[in-house]
Amino acid sequence: DRLTNAAPASRMLVSTSSEHHVAPVSPPPAASPVTASGAADHGPADRGQSLQARVDNALGPAPTVDLDALIADLAVAGEVEALVRVWAAECVTDGTWRLVEALHARGKRGLPPGTIQLPPDRTRRLGPERRLHKICKGRLTHARSDAAHVHLRQALAWLEAQSANGRQTFLSGAKGQARRALAVELQQEMGVDRETARGLVTKLKQMRKV
Repeated sequence: DRLTNAAPASRMLVSTSSEHHVAPVSPPPAASPVTASGAADHGPADRGQSLQARVDNALGPAPTVDLDALIADLAVAGEVEALVRVWAAECVTDGTWRLVEALHARGKRGLPPGTIQLPPDRTRRLGPERRLHKICKGRLTHARSDAAHVHLRQALAWLEAQSANGRQTFLSGAKGQARRALAVELQQEMGVDRETARGLVTKLKQMRKV
């Protein structure tokens, strides 16, 4: 009976030790380098993806991206075609303009090929480099015109005085070389910079004074 009522040996054995399986601990990810602005720099690949997503958003039906910041980043990255596609002059601040003009100053041969994927543009347009040139030239022309407007009355008075003294070199329809010479003379006589003098000549031409 004692043998019959005895518990099985397997139940009577008590384990005095247990095995603990500890999962290996992964080392913490390396911190991303920090740029001078304080933002984490995740490298060219991550930056390219970020720009791609932002460009896709800007060209979508309901854009929500900051266009000024996007245009600035595209200018720094040399993404000319994407830049001119998302261009919105009314959103661009002076700091972004300087970046765009610096990109333009690199010249056509100094512009890198773009990597941003863009949807087809069915509208017939100028090439990206040419459009960038037009954008920057338009800003320069506008600034030149504004500066010239301040001195226009003085330029007209000077021109009339020259004509009254018998000078006949300011006939309407003067050619390019004569207008360039007039710009140099206006710059010297009126104490204005070169771009303002060129703006004055343009206004005088529009008024058929030269």
